[in-house]
Amino acid sequence: MFIGGATLRDMTLSERISALEVEVDGTERTGLVREATTMTRRSTQITLRGGGLAGVGEDISYEHSDHDGHAAMPLPPLRGRRTLGEWGEVLDGFDFGFGAMSQPVVPNFRRWSYESALLDLALLQAGRSLADALGRTLSPLRFCVSPPADPRPILAAYPGTELKINTSPDWTDDDMTGLAATGAIRVVDLKAHYVGAFAPQPDDPVVFTHRVAECFPDAVLEDPRTGDGMESFYAAESHRVAFDAPIHSLAELDALPVTGWVNIKPSRFGALRALFECVDACEARGLEMYGGGQFEIGPGRQQIQTLAAVLYPTGPNDTAPGGYNDAELPDNLPRSPLTLVDGPGFGAEAAASST
Repeated sequence: MFIGGATLRDMTLSERISALEVEVDGTERTGLVREATTMTRRSTQITLRGGGLAGVGEDISYEHSDHDGHAAMPLPPLRGRRTLGEWGEVLDGFDFGFGAMSQPVVPNFRRWSYESALLDLALLQAGRSLADALGRTLSPLRFCVSPPADPRPILAAYPGTELKINTSPDWTDDDMTGLAATGAIRVVDLKAHYVGAFAPQPDDPVVFTHRVAECFPDAVLEDPRTGDGMESFYAAESHRVAFDAPIHSLAELDALPVTGWVNIKPSRFGALRALFECVDACEARGLEMYGGGQFEIGPGRQQIQTLAAVLYPTGPNDTAPGGYNDAELPDNLPRSPLTLVDGPGFGAEAAASST
């Protein structure tokens, strides 16, 4: 296939996405709500219409006030026909930092909701799937579940489930060896790059990080601290370290210690261009990737599942079906690997046979 004189094979992923055209003639915002195990989750769905079709995206900001601010924010100037690359330039000039925000990354979360809706609509209008547009294959998706607390109910209901777990500063050696003995832990998130009550830190993070590495010798170690005292840890473990929270662009990835893994969370990047530039670089460098979820309750969950199934399907993707986070764990949830049905649009649906 030729696009602008170049074959698809000669183009980077970023170039392939940027070349897609989409026509927009209307924008809608809808608030979403879902009761989860530990909270009432809100998000904002964006619907872009054009050519009798509707593309959707999701703002996954965590604080309710951020969604109130998004609802009051003027709509971006999305009307007409352009390539996704050109629409990205339009959005570069729009201020997504409207009103008071709970954290600096909120403008990226808001922008991603429009960018992902543009991609969805572009693919629908072209009658193409993401895999087709990227020249890739939609593969069965290996996923992990992120339990909010005690993982035993999930493991009892769904034996063999792989887990991504957050560390707790009060973990003892017995706690860690007990969790490791389940054989289910694939990613351990140290959350050293977050602040506040959401991610309490140990008194001696260097010693704690070494203990975690020893107790989980086969797990990916996500977001350990950097800086003084961590030299021996990175010398021994960099091949299985992944960064997540500090990465909003390729430049930020380049500023971090060199590791073997990267957690890709699309909404952190905000722009399609920034996301696919980072993925292109990771592939060129041989870095292993896996998808990160952000408690999507709308179309965003299928979209990150689809992205992972196309680009890094065998990684320990934190992209489990949303039912695993429900206040009451449902019966007959899809198991890993998740089979998705390829078709036009960004978010592929799970096959009936995967339940």
